[in-house]
Amino acid sequence: MENELTSKSTLTNPFTEAPDGKKRLILFAIFVAILGSMMQSSTLSTMLPMAAGEIGGKDYYSLASTIGAPLSIAAMPLWGYIAARSPHLKVPLFMVSMAAGVVTMVLRLFAPSMAMVIVAMVFWGFVSPGIFVVGYALIRDMYDAQKAGVYLGVCSTLMMIAMIAGPVGAGALMTYVGWRSLNILILPFMVLALVLPIFGVKVTKEQAAHLAYGGGAFDILGTVALTIGLGGLILYLSMGTSLLPFLSLGSNVLLAVTIAALALMVGVIIKKKESAIIPTQALRNRNVLAFTAANFCANFSNMAAFFFLPSFIIYVLGGTGTDSGLVMACFSVVGVFLGPIVGKAIGKSGSAKLMLSTSAVLRVVVSLSLILVLTNFPTVPALMGMMLVAGLYNSLHGVSFSAGPQVQLPGELRVQGNSVIQCGQNFGSGVGTAVYTVIIGMFGITGGMPVALIVAAVFGGLTLLFAMMLKKLPQA
Repeated sequence: MENELTSKSTLTNPFTEAPDGKKRLILFAIFVAILGSMMQSSTLSTMLPMAAGEIGGKDYYSLASTIGAPLSIAAMPLWGYIAARSPHLKVPLFMVSMAAGVVTMVLRLFAPSMAMVIVAMVFWGFVSPGIFVVGYALIRDMYDAQKAGVYLGVCSTLMMIAMIAGPVGAGALMTYVGWRSLNILILPFMVLALVLPIFGVKVTKEQAAHLAYGGGAFDILGTVALTIGLGGLILYLSMGTSLLPFLSLGSNVLLAVTIAALALMVGVIIKKKESAIIPTQALRNRNVLAFTAANFCANFSNMAAFFFLPSFIIYVLGGTGTDSGLVMACFSVVGVFLGPIVGKAIGKSGSAKLMLSTSAVLRVVVSLSLILVLTNFPTVPALMGMMLVAGLYNSLHGVSFSAGPQVQLPGELRVQGNSVIQCGQNFGSGVGTAVYTVIIGMFGITGGMPVALIVAAVFGGLTLLFAMMLKKLPQA
């Protein structure tokens, strides 16, 4: 047994040993995918009200931003589950996600109604797992911790660039050409991200066999329970003020099914342990739990301003899509410069604790300050100034969750642990959007925004609490 373990530990990593040119193709595909994905995310809150104004659906258009969450939440641990057991499938999994992105853009481009836009966004649920679970894992597989930290920091920079170019460029494009033009703009990015890996790193099952972790039969029951449970919760909250009013028969049935599915998911995890879709090994790891909880809270907090501020500008201030785009672009300016620096610092120190804690403190300060601005100085220039300041915590947040898990999780947990952490991101965004939708529905946009920002500040404080729990790896 000792000889077998020694032999296994001395085997080379086929991803690391791949030709530099092929590694660069994979890296570039991930970069391009990030640009397309974040351009879509940063313009969705502007595109949806514009689309609803043309093709209808003003009462339920926010559902388009949350409908993909059930699949995304399930696909996060599912992609991690598959990648951990079959590392040679990482590149194909990434390509499947990019193909889903292509389908989304095509369906949205020709959508005759908001219902079709909502259907299209279901497919988008597969894109995030491809980037944040598989893509980030591939970067760490191909490069050492410090170099991977730099490249993961570049990922954050690209996110910021897309979040500037998206709202500004796409906002103006949609204002003068129409909301469908956004899909024509993003489609080439997704196509390129799909095609490039065909010529990139190729790893056989035999070459990657020693990198595989876990085993047992595929956890179908756990996957279904996870999808219905977490996804059902988001849909319950999202549709409670529109399609399925709270306390109605349909809403109560959905809630009952959701609770039953969550209970089943817990039972499956307890019974199957390491063979479950979310392995108990990951749930026992302090850093996995801390990162996951912090990711949930940070993204829950983010959605208060990120999703509803454009609606405030368009419907309350009477601004245009360009005005909305300029304000949201300011959220990303600082991150263009900070990404690689912060990523390198995290890779070198072996911990994202300092960066994430600083981000959380700034998040609380900005959320509370934004209430004063909206109350006393509700103008586009004032909001642009606030978003410039908010961009600092946004950058620290982004790099902390891209580079942090890759340097603070042990090798055997890196893929599946990160998949759970990134699940916290989508779940936080989905639940946050749903909760804020309820708040806005109860108080209106003008009265609801201060309430939403107070909630955001509270969750910023919780982010700080969980960030303080992070610990360096013994070897870091």
